[in-house]
Amino acid sequence: MAPPLSLVFLVLAAVSLSASAAAAVLPRGAVPAKSGYLPIPSANASLYFAFYEATEPIGPYLFAGGSNGSGGGSLSPNPFAWNRRFGLVFIDSPLGTGFSVAPSPAAIPTNQSVVAEHVLAALQSFFALEPSFRARPLYLTGESYAGKTIPAAGSLADTSHEPEVTAHADIAYFMGLINGKQKREAEAMQAKAVELVKAERWSEAYLAREGLLGWMENASGVASLFDVEEKRSMLEVAAALVPLLNGDEVKAALGARGDVEWKMCSAAGLASREMIEDWVFGDGLFASGGGNH
Repeated sequence: MAPPLSLVFLVLAAVSLSASAAAAVLPRGAVPAKSGYLPIPSANASLYFAFYEATEPIGPYLFAGGSNGSGGGSLSPNPFAWNRRFGLVFIDSPLGTGFSVAPSPAAIPTNQSVVAEHVLAALQSFFALEPSFRARPLYLTGESYAGKTIPAAGSLADTSHEPEVTAHADIAYFMGLINGKQKREAEAMQAKAVELVKAERWSEAYLAREGLLGWMENASGVASLFDVEEKRSMLEVAAALVPLLNGDEVKAALGARGDVEWKMCSAAGLASREMIEDWVFGDGLFASGGGNH
């Protein structure tokens, strides 16, 4: 069976009880698999969360507004519970809502930017509890006031990536692929690529990073940075696809036109340079700490 989808819901209400105490007052399935508090270092505070693993399996679900908790107090068993397919994280947000007690009135957020920062900090704290969750797709969704918080948190996540390109030299050095002098050369090339990105000189930034990767392959002597144990280059490995995908039987099976020749690299690559800004981000010049790219 295919692995379950993942989802993290951020909700403005939840329940915190020990397993034994919870079993006495909550129906089976209502007791969270994990619960507690997620540190928000910048606020010296924490947001309460309750996590429910999927029964078949992460996503934030935000609802209610401002200082209001959620739920009307009317509960009944639901045979179509959300966590049949998704793991759910319910988070009391913003600070001061539900079980998320603000350390002082001044700590209660007064704008969406701060709320978004707290939500993302809480998610990082949650993923630190269970690093394996980072491999799952993450969905932010909700209702009511979440219509303001989710776009703010999503926008912040999209623009707060760390420059991944600056890790190349360290990774190669500590894997023993380059020496100290070469590491310093690579660091200088990395810095140049990041400088070009900050200047929004996308084509030059992309070429600078490609130049860095090519230099590292030559300096280290590896055939491919995608797999340093591979003895053949990526192009050599992929070349086997050309005769396979150009075979008449394969084209017919794939429903492809018989008169079209499949190529590893085509003229479309030249036209796609118009999307160079997307390349810069998609190829990892900027990438978040654990997520999927």
